Amino acid sequence: NSVPSAQSYSIYRNGEVVAEYVTGSSHVVSTVEGENCFTVSAVCIVGESSLSTPSCVVGIAQYENGTVRLYPNPTREKVTVESSAPFDRIEVCNLMGQTLATIQGTGNSRADIALHYESGLYLVKVWTGNHCTVSKVVLQR
Repeated sequence: NSVPSAQSYSIYRNGEVVAEYVTGSSHVVSTVEGENCFTVSAVCIVGESSLSTPSCVVGIAQYENGTVRLYPNPTREKVTVESSAPFDRIEVCNLMGQTLATIQGTGNSRADIALHYESGLYLVKVWTGNHCTVSKVVLQR
């Protein structure tokens, strides 16, 4: 279900809440050993959306002080992603958790992504090793 005017997000790992009231454009959640399946829900004054489609990773090592930048944000047509480490892949998802685009890493730590979608809020997942950073990007047509 979509939730109008999301005020924050909740992040779940293996069905348990690991972060609530997330309002920033990205949030780092470390994986733990074994399989980790993450889902996200949007929260607004009238309730919480259903959970997104799970994204699963196997956690082995902890992530150490990496950063991801997205700019410009808001944007009209494209966004630049910069990572402190080369990324394995980038996914653009809608708030229902559906993956709209996947960009495979080629050893780069920077990518320009064209956003050919309707105006709205989108999630950009940047995978580096066993770590995923999720950022929000606003597309204004």
